[in-house]
Amino acid sequence: MSIWNKILIGLIFVASIGFFYVAARTLKTHQAWKQAANSYQKPLFDAEGLAKTLREGQVTPDGQSVPGIRELKVALHDLLVDRGRVWYGANPQEVVAQTGEAVVLVQEPDPHRINSKSVLYVFEQTPDGQAQGGAYLGEFEVAGVSDKQIQLKPAMKLTDRELKRIAGTQRMFWVLYERMPGDRHGTFAGLDQAQLAALMPGVPPEVLNEYLRHGQNATADDPPDRVADGKYERQLRDYAVYFGELHRQMSAERDRIAARTIDKAFAEKTRDDTQRQVQLRQQHIDNDLKPELARVESERDTIQAHHEALDARIAALRQEVADLLAETKRLAAQWTAMQTQAAERINAAAGPSPPAAGRPVAIAR
Repeated sequence: MSIWNKILIGLIFVASIGFFYVAARTLKTHQAWKQAANSYQKPLFDAEGLAKTLREGQVTPDGQSVPGIRELKVALHDLLVDRGRVWYGANPQEVVAQTGEAVVLVQEPDPHRINSKSVLYVFEQTPDGQAQGGAYLGEFEVAGVSDKQIQLKPAMKLTDRELKRIAGTQRMFWVLYERMPGDRHGTFAGLDQAQLAALMPGVPPEVLNEYLRHGQNATADDPPDRVADGKYERQLRDYAVYFGELHRQMSAERDRIAARTIDKAFAEKTRDDTQRQVQLRQQHIDNDLKPELARVESERDTIQAHHEALDARIAALRQEVADLLAETKRLAAQWTAMQTQAAERINAAAGPSPPAAGRPVAIAR
């Protein structure tokens, strides 16, 4: 064997050692990656199962259905379709306290795409950036539109209380809704009566009780149409219709109050005129009629006294006449008796006389 062959064999041996080392390192790397792959395979399967669950939803062992992303996307789409567009962070720049008109800055989105003459439902924006929990300010019509600002005017006549509340939100942010948010059973879930009363001031307790009892066991007094699977379900409300009807009633009540105010003013004027007439009549009575009455009463008393005196005189004269008549009758009777006695004495003195032929004898009495 020549020296070059020996050198070649030595080089091959040295190279074989290098290749052997590289092959060993490759095998070791392969084993490490295989172990790593095996360790990641179960989490990968778990992640794929979780992704499928999140995507398609699942049914829990207790029978409750958990919606997946697809179902939630559909629900979100339905919610957005029912809700319409919403503009958060609307900043009222100027509010007219007497009318409720406002100039509002809408920064997002840009452009805001709010059209003139459209109707928006305005809520206060709470510190968390949402409208839930913020007071409802009213229904407004877009009177003017610019790049960043819109002009709003109330679509209905507002009460003094509503105007005061709108004027007090000038340093707050508003949330503008293209449509009135719909009522849903889960909107007020988990709230107690105090929280509901704070969200809905002035609402009667029996109405708040409907929200509290939703989802609880029904009672025998519950209407059949409010019971589903033995649970009480409150009636959903169309708040746009409710607020519209409420403002219609308030407008009618304002008209009635205005009419009653006019009637009251007319009645008060009539009362004042009547009181003035009564005062004038009383003055006329005090100044003219009462003195005249006193004079007439004095004359009447004088006449009455004279009349009584005359009655007494007449009574006395009647008594005198009666006495004279009695005396006259007595004297007449006496005179008659005297005549009779005189006739008898004359007849006795003359004696009896023969009666004339054919003539009766007169007998004196």
